Amino acid sequence: MSAGKRPSLRMDVPVIVLLIHLTHTEIRALLASRAGVESGCPLGQFPCGNMSECLPQALQCNGHKDCPNGADERRCGDNIGWADLFGQTLQNANPLDQYLLNECSLQEYPESCDCIQTDVECVEVNLLDVPLLSPNVTWLSLRSNQIRVLSDFVFSEYSSLERLFLQNNSLQFISKHAFSGLHNLKRLFLSENLISSLSPGVFRDLHQLEWL
Repeated sequence: MSAGKRPSLRMDVPVIVLLIHLTHTEIRALLASRAGVESGCPLGQFPCGNMSECLPQALQCNGHKDCPNGADERRCGDNIGWADLFGQTLQNANPLDQYLLNECSLQEYPESCDCIQTDVECVEVNLLDVPLLSPNVTWLSLRSNQIRVLSDFVFSEYSSLERLFLQNNSLQFISKHAFSGLHNLKRLFLSENLISSLSPGVFRDLHQLEWL
């Protein structure tokens, strides 16, 4: 490049700035639209996916399709949830990719449970207590078992846990520090149990909780 020539950037800069502005505008519009849909339901209710219909939160993941489109039973920690999470991806994957997607990344989990990557499903396997798992578990379903008590610090080793499904057990007592250490938990499901009361501060460590 000769000394007298320089790249002509001045004409390009406004175009780049305009493109960035448009991109940010579209993102903000998308987020605003999504927030409007999600916030369209009153407190204690949830939307049926992309529909305008709202239902009581207790009906979500209760084992029965209450939404016309079945959105209330998706990603609930059962076989339907697993299909939602991985089915679409596996359909387009080659055999090697399928193996890698199905491979468990946990060193420890019960033989009666299923594991994909860092997600563990222990549904209807007659568990009486929370099983021993590797600490990197991020998604745990203990639905439809016979767990009656959650003792203090029972989940404290699983600080990476983001979703915890405990529906359809026989839970009667949850210790004050049962959920201690779950700083990354975003969704906790406790419906269809026998809980009559909860100790003050039982959810104290759940700083990231979005759904209860």
